[in-house]
Amino acid sequence: MIYKKLPLLWMLFCFCSTSAQLKADVIAVGESFTLSSAILKQQRRYSVSLPSRYQAEPDRHYPVLYVVDADFQFFHVAAIVKNLTQMGKIPPLIVVGVATEGPDDYVKATTWQIQGEGAQAYGGIEPMRIFFNAELIPLIDKAYRTSPERILAGYSLGALYTLYELIQKDSPFQAYLAMSASLWFDDYSFQKKFEAFLTDKNSNKKLFLSLANEQGMGVTELVATLKKADKTSLSWNYRQFPDETHYSTALPALYAGLSYLYADYFTDAAQMRELKGAEAVFKLFLLKQQQQFGTYQIDWLQAYTLGKFFVGTEQVDEMPKFLALLKQQQPASFNEVSIQFAKMYNKLKQPQQALDLLAQADITYSADGLKQKSDALKALGQTELAAKLLTQAQQMAKQQKLEMWEQMELR
Repeated sequence: MIYKKLPLLWMLFCFCSTSAQLKADVIAVGESFTLSSAILKQQRRYSVSLPSRYQAEPDRHYPVLYVVDADFQFFHVAAIVKNLTQMGKIPPLIVVGVATEGPDDYVKATTWQIQGEGAQAYGGIEPMRIFFNAELIPLIDKAYRTSPERILAGYSLGALYTLYELIQKDSPFQAYLAMSASLWFDDYSFQKKFEAFLTDKNSNKKLFLSLANEQGMGVTELVATLKKADKTSLSWNYRQFPDETHYSTALPALYAGLSYLYADYFTDAAQMRELKGAEAVFKLFLLKQQQQFGTYQIDWLQAYTLGKFFVGTEQVDEMPKFLALLKQQQPASFNEVSIQFAKMYNKLKQPQQALDLLAQADITYSADGLKQKSDALKALGQTELAAKLLTQAQQMAKQQKLEMWEQMELR
């Protein structure tokens, strides 16, 4: 397999000079590649969007969201994932979009063979599946730090492809987001395929279905079948968007699908208000780890919210106890929570406590961690070393290509 890398640009942010000339800095949402497929015997384009802190967390592995019909879907999917991650609603994901070569190729790649007039326009779904699963996924797993969790998302005929993949026994995905699926294809024949699939009691997969203000798609019939199913092991959710059309529903439906998949991922301080003591708080997050799809990890906003909770409820003395439990049972979350707790100590004008805490954590690749250490040292009068660390933090943020708002936090 041969692939080459091309820039994928999202938008340009222009700065006007006094001479009325425009200078543009590029803001990129991801990158585009071309893969020479031995299976399809053609060039296939795909796009990749990495989590904002991908370079800042060199030991972390990420779930991957694969998107069908990338030319139409990739930009808004990558943007939604970045927004939901930033808001703490879902974990950071690698987004991979697979492009098709125009409308004819899109139709062929997402449908199975049928009989009758015009049958040659359909029937490429199996070769596309093999390309997807035997060529693209191994390539992504080799090139990036991926975790075993994979999600497949598609809209319209892409959702038909997604549901077809769902019922395959060798599918490498664990979750499927099918938005406004074109189940009318082949005279609604997928319905029987799906009914046969539901007899398998050991699928342990997750499915999200959605529909806009559409008629005759076949989705409502599929939902009715799910409601009647006897103790299926498939976990599923359905949402209808009556105020959206077939064309406008992709974005809100994807938002709803990811929210379903990672339900209750974020816990606000108000939801913890009645909890007393580190053990009670830790128990909540231990339970969250057991209930979430994939591996649960406390990210920066949740860690910051935890710090605000302990301070706001006058339980600052419980913070070291919580960290001790975290280090023992959820070590992957220890560094980020330590950094955000150090931020709380700095706000409380307790710089030595912040330094003692940061000394236990690995802040080698954390610009925020270096910033907190700098603030603590400055408060203790070590201004020269504090300035050096702050400069190091700012340079690191640029090298890691952190979001601009994160870089501004380091000023």
